Amino acid sequence: MGAKMDVQTENPRVKILTAFIKILEIIAVFSLFGISAVIFAQILLRNLFSIGFPWADELSRFLHITLIFLTVPILYRERIIFKIDIFIERLPARVQNVVGVFTSFVCIAFSLVFLFSFVEFMSASWDVPSPALQMPNLLFFFGAFLGILMFLLTSLEKLIYDLGKRAGESIK
Repeated sequence: MGAKMDVQTENPRVKILTAFIKILEIIAVFSLFGISAVIFAQILLRNLFSIGFPWADELSRFLHITLIFLTVPILYRERIIFKIDIFIERLPARVQNVVGVFTSFVCIAFSLVFLFSFVEFMSASWDVPSPALQMPNLLFFFGAFLGILMFLLTSLEKLIYDLGKRAGESIK
């Protein structure tokens, strides 16, 4: 249960999802570097020159939201996301598969609720600008939407994998 999924990389759908995950990973790394650079520059400018930029905090907040939400599907797909499986590891393999399928359904349900809520929220406030950067809400929170959408797709991929494993098949 704690191992990576053994998916066939020749499958075109898996290749596309893998390519998107790689793109998310690159964006997340740039977000992390951006947060570090903006905060470091802000600290230096404030302490050395008594200069502060109101947009720096907002930009780092935007990059932080993007970083967090884009790393969720990456970590989930690689099975390195935080989990407590001390009891599940002691269960028989068949029960572990059932728990895996249940977990995938819960993740899919969470993703769908989040995405529908996001659409509902954005329908009323998509064009409201952020205070300092004047960035519309839709753009400010797009990383969250994209991350949860990819989390939905990786959860579906895991569900298909677990169902195939449960039926004695493999996605290999």
